Amino acid sequence: MKKRALYFLLSCAGSIICGSCNHYLDVKPKDQYLQDKVFSNEATIHEALNGIYLRMASPTLYGKELTMGIIDVMGQYYNLQDYHLSGITSAHQRISQASYAYQDTSVANPFSRAWQDSYTSILNINSFIGRLKGTMSVISETQKSLLLGEAYGLRAFLHFDLLRMFGPVYAEDSGALSIPYMVKATDAVQPLLPASAIADSIGKDIQQSLLNLQQDPVRGSNSKGFAELASQPFFQHRDRRFNYYAAQLLQARVNLYTGHKQEALEVAESLISEAAAVFPWDPDPATPDEIDPIFPGGIIFNLPQPTLRQQYLNLFESSLPFETLLMPDQTRLFSLYKYNLSDYYYISQWTTVPSSSNPYVLFIKYRPATIQPDASTAGIPLSRLSEAYYIVAECTQSKLKAIDCLNQVRKHRGEILLNEGVDLGNELLNAYLREFWGEGQLFYFFKRNNLAQIPNGRGAANSLNMDKNRYVVPLPLVETQRRGS
Repeated sequence: MKKRALYFLLSCAGSIICGSCNHYLDVKPKDQYLQDKVFSNEATIHEALNGIYLRMASPTLYGKELTMGIIDVMGQYYNLQDYHLSGITSAHQRISQASYAYQDTSVANPFSRAWQDSYTSILNINSFIGRLKGTMSVISETQKSLLLGEAYGLRAFLHFDLLRMFGPVYAEDSGALSIPYMVKATDAVQPLLPASAIADSIGKDIQQSLLNLQQDPVRGSNSKGFAELASQPFFQHRDRRFNYYAAQLLQARVNLYTGHKQEALEVAESLISEAAAVFPWDPDPATPDEIDPIFPGGIIFNLPQPTLRQQYLNLFESSLPFETLLMPDQTRLFSLYKYNLSDYYYISQWTTVPSSSNPYVLFIKYRPATIQPDASTAGIPLSRLSEAYYIVAECTQSKLKAIDCLNQVRKHRGEILLNEGVDLGNELLNAYLREFWGEGQLFYFFKRNNLAQIPNGRGAANSLNMDKNRYVVPLPLVETQRRGS
């Protein structure tokens, strides 16, 4: 992480709090050095926090690479191979990513940018926390608590994904050195800490986030102290920002990743019991055209992506050359959906492209024309209530309860319900495959479970051998050089 001035992406004054805003990042960003005057005004405080979300939505982070880009490629979603056209052989541009060739620049560069931009975001979060805590009588104490809760939660969120990328296989070696945990607004080199220490720090930030968000307006009748905020435009999209339930889900996710299954189970069950009413499932469609491929019902934390259309065109548009286009093995895809072509995933997220040789299928989850016009759903889902059901399914001692949790999701995705005789582990894997396509969760599922073999993107009958050399992303060169190693 290079030494740099702290800055936020700030919107034009007043654009965030105006009543005409369509969603919580309806802003026109511009760079501006972070100064004390930013925290002397309620509107600019809001803009500063929105700047953090905007950076997270950049293509180097959750706007592409850490969701639908390199992380999903490493999750073996796509059939990347050499293409032979007109006597010329061309390798897919991302084939090294699917092969975990971390020294190749096509792999090293995206991870280097993700590292730097993640820690720049954390640096800005730390500055935001410090400056906001020091304000007096600029905003109410209840509002200050809410904004600090978001910031602590985002700091934990970013550190956790850095740990999942660059940290060890936790189930195998939680004591191995991993990443630094940044809690101060400084670009000075901080020590690399054991993965277990990073997990502890993440847990502390989540606890602080939950404490500050205890009366988050998203909780409805459970929120009392923040009632006066609920009518303000800036706070009317709490169901999409990093909110109380997003902090709970992150807590369950971290507990599961670190092997604390009982704690993960308890948090996930608590989350479901309260949040299910706040985040209802999408209504059953009367026709296939009514299915929103994003499945907005149940999205707890959604990151609006200003360049979503362009990222779709860069990765999935049918006019792209084959060495750039991301597309799955068709046989494997049909097998995943068990040839149930009435499956909501298949109906809404895939399209068949005619070809003079063989037709092929393309991922259209993020194609602008397929997304419903509600701007609050036009973005990248980072947390879903369905994941809480999967966590319960994985952590409960009752197979019947686990199957019921999986079926709760399946019946709202147009899928055939499971019976008692199924292989629970295989069904859980398939659930992650289907639910989180384009959202960057599958590779972490493989790593968390330290699977020795995973499905190979090149074909339904193939598997890929995995070990820590493939699961652990090396620290970027820019970071090792800073450390003199």
